Amino acid sequence: MKIIFTAIILLMNVAYSQCPDLAEVNELWLKGEQLRIIKLLEGNIPRKAECYQHWFLLGKSYDRMSNYAKANEALYQAYEYNKLDLPLIMALGRNYVLLGAPNYSLLFFEQAIDLEPGNQSILLELGNSYYEVRAFDKSARVFSELLEQDSTNAYYYKQLAQCYYKTRKWDEAIELLKKSFDINPRDANVAYQLSGLLVNQNEFEKAFEYIREGLVHNGQHLQLNKLAAETLFKMKHYDSASNQYELIISEGDSSALNYQKLGFCYYFVEREVASKSPTKDSMLFVKSIDAFSKAVQIDTTDALSMVYLGICYKERGEFELSISFLEKGISLSSPGYLADAYAQLGSSYDQNGKFTEAIKSYKKAQEYDHKKESLTFHLAAIYDRYYKDSSVPIMYYKKYLRESFDDDPAFREYAESRLDHLIERQHFENK
Repeated sequence: MKIIFTAIILLMNVAYSQCPDLAEVNELWLKGEQLRIIKLLEGNIPRKAECYQHWFLLGKSYDRMSNYAKANEALYQAYEYNKLDLPLIMALGRNYVLLGAPNYSLLFFEQAIDLEPGNQSILLELGNSYYEVRAFDKSARVFSELLEQDSTNAYYYKQLAQCYYKTRKWDEAIELLKKSFDINPRDANVAYQLSGLLVNQNEFEKAFEYIREGLVHNGQHLQLNKLAAETLFKMKHYDSASNQYELIISEGDSSALNYQKLGFCYYFVEREVASKSPTKDSMLFVKSIDAFSKAVQIDTTDALSMVYLGICYKERGEFELSISFLEKGISLSSPGYLADAYAQLGSSYDQNGKFTEAIKSYKKAQEYDHKKESLTFHLAAIYDRYYKDSSVPIMYYKKYLRESFDDDPAFREYAESRLDHLIERQHFENK
């Protein structure tokens, strides 16, 4: 009996030490049966080098099912047994991308490119990972190499343009985005960024050409429609701009600012009509009053809309209402002027090296205008330069990035860069 029991144990050990049938697993993979592969392999693969293909296929199956953490465990087990298998190395790199850890993905893509220099697929993953870790110069070199291999690829031009944009090489970014757009005019993001850069250079006519063509392919793209409205407004094409603002409001972006801009569009058009008409039209300034009224309903501190409501009522001869709204607008404007005054005072103190006084001034400005995100940025920058404790500027940079959406892009880039640096420094200081 003892001999039989021992034999059974030995047979079980032999069975457990054997890798599952690889041919069956490969067949299931070709059929796209990832769940069956997981059921077959999970808990049944011995931890030995001969089975590394099974671990590999188990990891790829988990990846296909979007279970990236389990995929990583299996793929890394396979990597322990074979560190020179290129498909496995690439699978691990892509898995770390999906896990949101580009620093780790880079380790594997850099190993892969050492094994096979010039491989386009590897270079593409490598370039994107460099970009994700903000190594923009390295990313640019990779995408430049990719463009040497294939100058017809719109995506390569787009990504290289992003690198130049991040390093503030605006002219180079514009030229690359134009090439990307020429190859693929259906990419709304390229149309949006290219036209936005042209608007920043006051090239409104050129910008609107790209906006218009972009909207042909992406008529519901909200950001592109917003940029169309803003560009037409800057071009003083107020009638066309009003149509765009009506569209973006109808699409759900019903902010006080959009209603205010819509009010201005109506006002300028209606004022022109009024100047040419010998008789008063009873409907004149009704649309602008409606738009400005909605702006102040959404934001009761909107001084400019209050003032223009008063102006519109004056144009209609409704003087009591005009006086009421103008007085409200003036009273709301005063804190805004004080906020700007204290902000300028803070800047003067800062540049004069009196950072304690600068901090007090910026905080005073915040008392008058707590919605002015740039004040938070300036406070963060002062604390960053003059305080050894990283936690204070980290707190202010996070607050600025959390609350600012329409602020200066250069401020956001600087804040993101400094925040990354400070968090890294704090991490090493605490070790």
